[in-house]
Amino acid sequence: MAGSCTVYQHPTRTGTYRDDDVVPFGQDLVMPLESREIVVRTDGLPVTDDAR
Repeated sequence: MAGSCTVYQHPTRTGTYRDDDVVPFGQDLVMPLESREIVVRTDGLPVTDDAR
């Protein structure tokens, strides 16, 4: 998907991930932690020519 971030979660022993979330550029990427969350703003991330 062009203009998006993919976050992989829940790694397995075989080197794959059980879940992934795709967030379009412009939406906040929210990563929950045990007692707080990290919010990454994606509206200012660079986009390469081949991702447009």
